[in-house]
Amino acid sequence: FHKKMLERIKAERSLESVKQLTSFFQNILSPVVVSLRPETVETQHKVVFTIFKSSWKIVSQILPINDRPVWESTIVSVFVKFVLHLSHELFRPMWLSLVRSLDHLGVMIILHRLLEQFHSLAFPYVDDAFDTLVQSLKDCSMWAKEKALNCLIQWFSYDQQGFLDQDRFDILIKLIVKCCVGGSESDTKMSQGLALECVGLMASTGAGHDESNWNSLNEELLTVMRPSKKGQPKPTTVKWALKAMNAVYDRLGPAFLVTLHTTIPVLEALKEDDEKSVRKAATFTAQVIESHLGESLET
Repeated sequence: FHKKMLERIKAERSLESVKQLTSFFQNILSPVVVSLRPETVETQHKVVFTIFKSSWKIVSQILPINDRPVWESTIVSVFVKFVLHLSHELFRPMWLSLVRSLDHLGVMIILHRLLEQFHSLAFPYVDDAFDTLVQSLKDCSMWAKEKALNCLIQWFSYDQQGFLDQDRFDILIKLIVKCCVGGSESDTKMSQGLALECVGLMASTGAGHDESNWNSLNEELLTVMRPSKKGQPKPTTVKWALKAMNAVYDRLGPAFLVTLHTTIPVLEALKEDDEKSVRKAATFTAQVIESHLGESLET
């Protein structure tokens, strides 16, 4: 029955046929997955996985990306119900197969749901998909980038085991900041809110909770505030970096003052910027710093 449905979708390439497949997942496959018994999981898990994987691959090739959220939400919900029945030994080969065969957006959507559902228990699957996560932050669609940032928020929120090691920190901090520089206005605006939360969490998580890395993090923020060979930074970029700095102070408090010696010259220059909104944002950040310093920056 499922094979016939996929053949119809490939032939018709219509939203209506995809809706029928969605109904199949909701009304037929979901009850089957929920009622799986331990003794049947060993024999049935490959069949269920094949249905999931083949459906995802075909529909993602046919549906425009704006029409995919409802379908994706349904299929991933059923998939997570299925994963609840599996041991790590049964699930990991399936996950590796998905990482190798799905597009970046698909991997990020599933990883995000795994992190939401299983928290730190899903960290081994982050490790498996780390290269895909990095590529999603680098050069994929804004949809994949958004899901990658959401994955990072979940990861950093539950990382009490130092899963964010030094190598990952060095890679990710540059990419997170870069998400807020360049690109289309809608893309950058979408990324900025998520990236802001990522930076705040990152400063207090794993390798990020280290004085030497606070200097690295701060330098990444200062870099996008300074003029470069390409000219002056965009006001929106500068204001985001200042908000990110505020978010780190909210997390770390006075401990982040170790970065003050490199921050003051940039901050003073921004307080004299031609753009009023930048001057206002820089003044507010100065006030945040002064609240932790206990004295004026001018003294």
